[in-house]
Amino acid sequence: MTSPESPELLTFEDILKRRDYVICDSSVFSPAGFKWYGEGVYEARDFAAVNSRCVRELTEYLKYLDEFFQNKNIFAVPGVSLELKRARDMVADKIRYLKLREKSGEDRKHHNGENKLMLLQEAHDLFHRYYMHTGRISFLPRYKWEYDVLEKIVMKVTENTGAKIDLHEVYNTRAKPKNIEDFHADEQAVAASLYLSLAENKEAGILTRDSDIKRILVNTLSYLFYSEKSQFNDFLSQIRGNKIEVYFVSSFQQAKLVFDTDSFCPSRKISGEVTNNIDSKLNNL
Repeated sequence: MTSPESPELLTFEDILKRRDYVICDSSVFSPAGFKWYGEGVYEARDFAAVNSRCVRELTEYLKYLDEFFQNKNIFAVPGVSLELKRARDMVADKIRYLKLREKSGEDRKHHNGENKLMLLQEAHDLFHRYYMHTGRISFLPRYKWEYDVLEKIVMKVTENTGAKIDLHEVYNTRAKPKNIEDFHADEQAVAASLYLSLAENKEAGILTRDSDIKRILVNTLSYLFYSEKSQFNDFLSQIRGNKIEVYFVSSFQQAKLVFDTDSFCPSRKISGEVTNNIDSKLNNL
C-alpha cells in the first residue's frame, strides 16, 4: 500500500488501473495550482489584454482530459456538471463584455485582439463540451435509497463540522461571481464513493485538487465510528475492505495519494456533542 506520508505521483491513467471507479470533481478541470481566470482574463478590459499563455494552457489541459474522460469507469457527480456550466457562463459573460467595449469603440486603439477572442471562444466551447459530457457520465446509483441515506449523512457531517473551507474555484476571490450557489459536488463525491464501497462492493478513487474532499471523508468516517446508531458503526470494516482513496492533482497530468480508508484510524475528529447532534438530525434513518 502506498503511504500518504510519502506519496507516489501517478498519472490519471495509473489511478484508473488501481480502482474500480474514479470519481472526479470540478477542480480536475483546471490545471493544478493555476488560477487561469483570475490571472489571465479577469483584469482584461479589451481582447488584446487577455493573457494568451494562461488561456492556452487551460485549453491544452482540457483537450488532454478528453481521452481520459472517455473511460467508462469515470463518474462525475451532478454538481460537477453545474459547476462547469458556471465556468462556461463566466467565459461567455467576459466575451460579451469585451465585444460590447469593442463595438462602442472604447478599445479602438488596441489591435491584435482577434486571436484572443478565438482563444476565449475555444475555452468556452471546451467547458460547454465537458458540461454536456459530465451530464452524460453523471453518477446514477442503482440503489437510490441507499445512496440518498449516505448523501444525507455526508451533508449533515459537513454542515455540522465546518468541513468545507477550501475556495478552489477556477477564479480567485476577487474574480468570483457575486452570488455563488453551492452545488454540493464535494459532498456528492464522498457520498458516491461510500455508496460504491458499501452498496456495490467496489473500490473507488476520488480525483480532486480540493482539500475539502479529504476532510469531509475523514469527518464522515469518524462520525460513523462514534455514532450511537449501531448500524453505522459496522460500515468501517466494509469500507476498509472496499477501499476508498483520495488523489490530489499536483501537476499537469499527475496526482498523489493523500488518503485511503485502509489506513484510517478512528480518532475523535469531532466532539461527542457534535456527533450526538448529527445523530439527532438523522433519527429517521
